[in-house]
Amino acid sequence: MPITPFRFLSIHTFCRQVATPDEVLSTPNSIFRPPPDAPVAFTGPDFVDDADREHADALASPDRNRDVFGVGFDASQDHFLARLDDVVVERATFAGNECFRIFLDRGVALSEPFNAHYKADWPLVRTFDGIFVDYGDQRIPVYLHNAEEPEVTFHEPAVYMLDKGASNYYHWMCEVLPRLWAQAAVPELLRFPMIVNDRTLTPFQHETLVSALGSAEMIAFPGRCVRFKRLYVSSFLSSGECAPRLRDWTARLFQLDDRDPAPPARRLYISRGDASRRRVVNEEETWGVLERLGFERVVPGALSVAEQMALFAGAEAVVLPNGAAAANLAATPPGALVVEFQPTVLLNPGVWTVARAMDHRYGLVTTPDSNGRERDYFVDMTVDPGKLLRVVEAGLAERTA
Repeated sequence: MPITPFRFLSIHTFCRQVATPDEVLSTPNSIFRPPPDAPVAFTGPDFVDDADREHADALASPDRNRDVFGVGFDASQDHFLARLDDVVVERATFAGNECFRIFLDRGVALSEPFNAHYKADWPLVRTFDGIFVDYGDQRIPVYLHNAEEPEVTFHEPAVYMLDKGASNYYHWMCEVLPRLWAQAAVPELLRFPMIVNDRTLTPFQHETLVSALGSAEMIAFPGRCVRFKRLYVSSFLSSGECAPRLRDWTARLFQLDDRDPAPPARRLYISRGDASRRRVVNEEETWGVLERLGFERVVPGALSVAEQMALFAGAEAVVLPNGAAAANLAATPPGALVVEFQPTVLLNPGVWTVARAMDHRYGLVTTPDSNGRERDYFVDMTVDPGKLLRVVEAGLAERTA
């Protein structure tokens, strides 16, 4: 099993562009690009306590988000549906992180789903699957992989639904599942099996796929290295950030437009009481502040996806700790207040980008570092009740003014 270098190639360089999505079916190695969304203004938080100004600036920093989280804002309109012929897909694990790569030829991997250089570099930095070579004053990344011959050849056409984050509710709902916009654009794709990560789907994966596809065939990735004679690949609904079109797509999938058109009036506090990490240490004290403002406490893990979406669709305000439940904000109406709290050692832009793309008003409350680490994805939170109250009251006051 030799370790060999490879490089990324843009899907737009490799594929021939066609004018309609239907032409992808009949044209080998082709790509269709739908019209872009209107640009999203990724401005900083609307509501923040004076003590958190510096952290709010860091949360909204493009340079920091690109370097730390691999999230950039210069390629967010890069959507595509492509047909790839005679390609090899490799499942790889680096430093405990699973990923999938599409090899167009020996030593050449598709830059997918993000056609942007920082998106190709980020897995290298995060998962150590390569080396850097110094050339003059530059450090050039060299990507490495296990060069294996395909174990299986998949002869019939298939649809790609793989991703390293597929088992996470947020990444599944905001990035992986919305690949199905391609099936809506080209219903003929429903005739082909979808290739998913694992044989056992999580309950939320199963529920959403059945809602979207009915009885369409799904097949677990059949090996470590597989050759596909014809593979249909659609981008995430957005490249790195939630796209505005996610709201309409979510509304159709969960039939939210058929609901009572009464104005949203519920105020939700999303609890992580059932989580094993990033918990709110002073949950009852935090809840006491919000309960006096008319909020109701919700534990999303106890609900089906449809129930969660229905709750968020009726909300005028949502307060939540950083976590996967933010995916449900795609159902929350424009103009709603979203207040997030997260540790200063995290400052993950995920909830902020969803809120901005969905045209919500966003507030930030940070919690102090409790372990001395520079960055921690798992640290629990102790919320300052006074700071939380000031931020939430400011957001509610603006909404009712």
